[in-house]
Amino acid sequence: MTTPGQQNSPGDLRHWLIVMIVFGITGFSALVFSRLLLNVVLGMEGSLWSGPWSYRAIYLAVIPPFYYATLILVGSIFGKREYFMQRMVKVWSRLIPRRIRG
Repeated sequence: MTTPGQQNSPGDLRHWLIVMIVFGITGFSALVFSRLLLNVVLGMEGSLWSGPWSYRAIYLAVIPPFYYATLILVGSIFGKREYFMQRMVKVWSRLIPRRIRG
C-alpha cells in the first residue's frame, strides 16, 4: 500500500491486478456453480428475476457463503489468501450481530 503523496510502485499495481482477477474469477464461478446447484442438483427451474420464490430464497441463501469460500480458494491459488481472509472477516463481522459473533 502507498501513503498519500507516494507514487504507486509496480508491486502495488501487481497486487491490485491480482485482486481484480481473483474477484472476476470468483464472481463468475459463484454465479455458474450456484445455478448448477439449483438447476441440476436440486432440480429447481427459474431465475432470480422470474421466480419462483423458493428459487429466489435458496439462491440468495447459497450465494454469500459459496462466494466467500470460492474467494478464499481462488485467492489462495493466487497467493493472496491473507488479504482475502481479512476482507471476508470484515464483511461478515458487519453482517453478523455482535451477540452472535462473541
